[in-house]
Amino acid sequence: MAKNLGNILRNLRESYGYKQYDISKYLSLSNQAYSNYETGTRTPDVSTLLRLAQFYNVDFYLLIATLIPADFDYSNYNVKSDTFNMYKNLSDIDFEMLHNFRKLSSHDQEDILEFTKIKAVRNNSK
Repeated sequence: MAKNLGNILRNLRESYGYKQYDISKYLSLSNQAYSNYETGTRTPDVSTLLRLAQFYNVDFYLLIATLIPADFDYSNYNVKSDTFNMYKNLSDIDFEMLHNFRKLSSHDQEDILEFTKIKAVRNNSK
């Protein structure tokens, strides 16, 4: 299941142990305004998305891709559709893996990457 922006924001906030109040203060918003982002009642503007991406140390495309319709025609724009589509199609597990992976040291990331390569080879040989 692809994630929507509200779910992503809630999962990020909860994974760091923050309350909605904490994030709303960081963004200089009312608690209700931020809550509306997580529930999908309202959509944050681009500058807010950039601040959130920086705060959580996630790729801006991860957040913005959730707002682009699946049938959007990229041909008239100077963007790479595969970048957006990659993020749009993240499952809950994909998102959690990516988010936790980015928290690791580069050495630990290399170890995990090597481990996943080994597992993939083993699964493909079955």
